[in-house]
Amino acid sequence: MPIITKQSIKENLPRKNIVQSVNELVELARVHDSGLYNETLLLASRANSLQSDILHGLINASDANVTRNQISYALLSYLEKFDPSWQVEMESPMEAPLLQASTNQSIQILFLGVNPIDGPDNRRIDEEARDIENGLRQSRNRDLISMKTKWAITRTELRRALLNEPCNIVHFAGFGRQGEGLVLEDASGVTTSVSPSALADLFRLFANQIQCVILNACFVQEQAWAIAAHIDYVIGMPSKLPKEAAIEFATAFYDSLGAGRDIDFAFSFAVSSMQLQKEHKIVQPLLFKKGAN
Repeated sequence: MPIITKQSIKENLPRKNIVQSVNELVELARVHDSGLYNETLLLASRANSLQSDILHGLINASDANVTRNQISYALLSYLEKFDPSWQVEMESPMEAPLLQASTNQSIQILFLGVNPIDGPDNRRIDEEARDIENGLRQSRNRDLISMKTKWAITRTELRRALLNEPCNIVHFAGFGRQGEGLVLEDASGVTTSVSPSALADLFRLFANQIQCVILNACFVQEQAWAIAAHIDYVIGMPSKLPKEAAIEFATAFYDSLGAGRDIDFAFSFAVSSMQLQKEHKIVQPLLFKKGAN
């Protein structure tokens, strides 16, 4: 595996894909500085979003170059804060395969609702599941997409669901806390935290089956990044998000998959759909891909 350093990132930036360079930056920060790590995660998501928009023709060449230059400038600014002695071994990234409803591939969604008794109003979780299901029933490829719902997700119920429910998309609907990320429920229905490494280790065992994990909750960037070491696509929210925006993102994402689009397009489409919600400030969702860490 190649050794990544501050100097190698800077020297290879003109020759490498911007996503790969940013991912190396994030991994170096993850190993050596947790504060910088959280900051650079947002830059990684921005780079992945740019790549997705370019792939699907959602941004013109001029705007893409402007955004790429902004990301490159931010990357170099972060590098100035890195110690020259920092280094990390990093595997070469692999291109994530497409997942889309077609005559050759079906999509099975496992919806996991987390609604602890000491959490916020849990009606949002019910609305989210209902709106997703309504959209899928109306979709062009409704015969190729199915969704199984599970509620009151504890650590035990999570592992049982992954073992017993065949799926290639896992969708968490719940809430997160700053410094903890996505929370689950304990046996009494009260919130309990789960570490990024524990979630990553669990999903590693299902990497040959699951292609996408969505953490539709706040403050989940560390968990999302950790899971993306093993899963092709991981999506999450970096901070607080109004329930209307969370539901809009989820329904638009699955509406797009139901129309036969792939995950890259579905993510960009869902972000655009959120931006139509004028009544509240939009939080940019995060998109991470396997091979980023």
